Amino acid sequence: MNDGTILTDDLRREREREIGETARFVEEIANVPRVPPDMAFHDELTFWRGAREFRLFRMISDATGSAVLYLQESLDGVVR
Repeated sequence: MNDGTILTDDLRREREREIGETARFVEEIANVPRVPPDMAFHDELTFWRGAREFRLFRMISDATGSAVLYLQESLDGVVR
């Protein structure tokens, strides 16, 4: 280890497990289909899917084109 700690068998197995999980995550992310947008909005966009309302807001941030999605709680208090 960088700090001089002895690398035990248990610690080595844990690090190898973490490396394997990271590799699987990277592979999974690489295979997510990318879907380019077919709609744009300026400051705000509200749309519905069934009875569910979705609101997108333009935000001023450190990244160009930053937006926030707002999901209001349903009547029973659960965000779905």
